[in-house]
Amino acid sequence: MSSLKEKIYSLTNGDIKETIVNFMVPVLIGQLLNQIYHIADAVIVGQALGMQELASVVSAAPLLFLATGLSLVLASVTEELITECFNRKDKDGVPDAVHTSVLISLIIAVIVSVAGYFLAEGMLKLMRTPFDILTDAVRYLRICFAGYWAMLLYQVLKGVIHAGSDTKGPLYYLMASVVLNIVLDLVFVMVLRMGVSGAAYATVISQILSMILVLKDVLKEKGPTGLRLSSLRISKPAAKEISRMLGPALLQDFAFDFPAVLIQIFINDFGSAAIAGIGAAVRTEEFIFLFTDVFAMSGAAFLSQNIAAGEYKRAKKAMSFLFVTAVLFIEIAGILTFLFAPSIIRMYCPHIDVVHFGSDRLRVVSLFYFLVGFCHVSSAIMRATGRERQSMLVMVFCWFLARILLLACLGNVLHVIELAYWIYPMTWSLSAGFYAYFMLKTRIRKPRTAKK
Repeated sequence: MSSLKEKIYSLTNGDIKETIVNFMVPVLIGQLLNQIYHIADAVIVGQALGMQELASVVSAAPLLFLATGLSLVLASVTEELITECFNRKDKDGVPDAVHTSVLISLIIAVIVSVAGYFLAEGMLKLMRTPFDILTDAVRYLRICFAGYWAMLLYQVLKGVIHAGSDTKGPLYYLMASVVLNIVLDLVFVMVLRMGVSGAAYATVISQILSMILVLKDVLKEKGPTGLRLSSLRISKPAAKEISRMLGPALLQDFAFDFPAVLIQIFINDFGSAAIAGIGAAVRTEEFIFLFTDVFAMSGAAFLSQNIAAGEYKRAKKAMSFLFVTAVLFIEIAGILTFLFAPSIIRMYCPHIDVVHFGSDRLRVVSLFYFLVGFCHVSSAIMRATGRERQSMLVMVFCWFLARILLLACLGNVLHVIELAYWIYPMTWSLSAGFYAYFMLKTRIRKPRTAKK
């Protein structure tokens, strides 16, 4: 980590299947641990406290996902900028990128934490959160926003460490924080009877621990990716690069996450049981989709490297493997989810109404999961072959504009909870149609470059 030597995981040699899976596993473990955070809170709150408390936690989720998306985008931009400096052997650029990214992230973290804390009640009221869960939802959201700075800094500092080619340290720290989160959840919620506040405090304390551990590593690092508090400043060239990369990435992330806020507003009209049941179903789906999402990301890296190296036959074989594996895996998961939907929702909360809404939601959408796998892999292939813009436009049109239009046009006419279920298969089908068209026209070749 202390040298400017570029370290690249080679994907152009060895068995195709084994290479993709080996590359995917470390990333998958990290993402799974992140998901366990959310699932542990929901399960412990739902089982120990009940339906209304579970509804309080999941009703705040769309707002927290927007904030989490910001932290992930900042981390990705930080890692990308530092890696670019390494690649061009820019000795001064690496420290400037590190210190500028961290300082900008710290400023954003404080602003979002303060704004989120004071605006929490107003935002939840705008979302038509039911009165019987509003107090707990506000309390949970305020505590989470009060500790948001730690989560954002952890993600950005992790990006700094990853850019220096150390991926194991942050993964171990994340494991430790997940274990601590579950233990504190049990203690605060079940032993000390702190309610939803206990679940929020458990999450925040765990995030602070992981942030402190990665901060310790970057402060100890003596190389160019080391952090010196006395050197924290904003470098104009680095800040310009960050703003250039941050804008499009934030726009795309917002396009994916914001419709969930609008759909949550629609769901809130149907009461606490619907909120809790559908929220539990969504947590389950996020866990399932994680596998194909990471698989597609790994596939994109594999294709990009092999196309750049001129290994076109190897890239074509990988495409078939990616499609078949992703679609088969997620559809098998969908069938199992359809069959065991009530049992899955009871894991979160045994209340009969929660199980009714949650299992109905899962059974409507689960048999369409193969569309998500197809879209994830298609998007990865388009990115790897230089068609990032078309892929982004498909996602923005189908998963952002189409969902908003469907809610606006049908929400008042068909004010039934089933609309919140079917809006996903409808827009997945639409995006799959566009992707199928682009896949038929896709030819494996050197990625397109912009004309000068």
